Amino acid sequence: MRFLALSILLCTLTACEGTFGWVYDEYDNDDDNDNENNIVIKESTVTGQFYLDASDWKMWYYLDLPATIEQIRKDASHNIKEDIVALPIPFEPTGDVETERGDDKRDGQYTYYFDVFNEGIANNHFSSFLPTSAQPEPEHWTIAIHRNNVRTNRLATYETMLTDIDEVTEDMCKSITAWQEDEWSENEVWDDQSTMLSCYVPCQGIKVNRVLSSWLTMDIPPMPPAFSMNNHVMLLRMTDGTYAALQLMDYMNSTGKKCCLTIKYRYPI
Repeated sequence: MRFLALSILLCTLTACEGTFGWVYDEYDNDDDNDNENNIVIKESTVTGQFYLDASDWKMWYYLDLPATIEQIRKDASHNIKEDIVALPIPFEPTGDVETERGDDKRDGQYTYYFDVFNEGIANNHFSSFLPTSAQPEPEHWTIAIHRNNVRTNRLATYETMLTDIDEVTEDMCKSITAWQEDEWSENEVWDDQSTMLSCYVPCQGIKVNRVLSSWLTMDIPPMPPAFSMNNHVMLLRMTDGTYAALQLMDYMNSTGKKCCLTIKYRYPI
């Protein structure tokens, strides 16, 4: 049975462009879809949406939301793509490979074995660690996105049950007590496809925000993977006490390429 599954996987790989392309149903064609429309400036609050191709396995995409909103107040035609900063994940070793997992949370590549052919990717375990330098960051940023992963710059987040971003109020934000901050992860930021055929996946050790990251999840099995999109409005509590709202509206481009995100935003609430 395992041989049959592996044979099917190999056939699928052969049909795809690039190793393990089936994991995210990648396509050759891409579009330059900005989706920056319907910008509404009501008093001090700005509402709109933007498009981000976050499909690169080796890049984080940073956005300073307050700075972007300030630019939009000055010029409603401002293109948010100009504000997005792409910075690569570090892969250059700063030490030797370690096969014993330590308790400390260190920058580097954590390779995990994922049980793709049996219980699924929820069943995984540590294999090795390679130390690297820390993830580079801009001087000022609010959120960073890597495929289906999201992190924040010392913010706290909350998932509402709302699906209309205009229903969020400042009083609602102030009443929330269950805010969640970023948490350390060693097996969620998949960043290298080179050894996936053997079910070993290198992952970046880094803090992620599991509330925001829950807006796009992937399950294996089945194969090809099953994606689930959560369009609930997500709230951000900023470091200055203001609030923002984000909502994932789509995760594919016009050709069906995954991890191409259309994100709606409101700031400040």
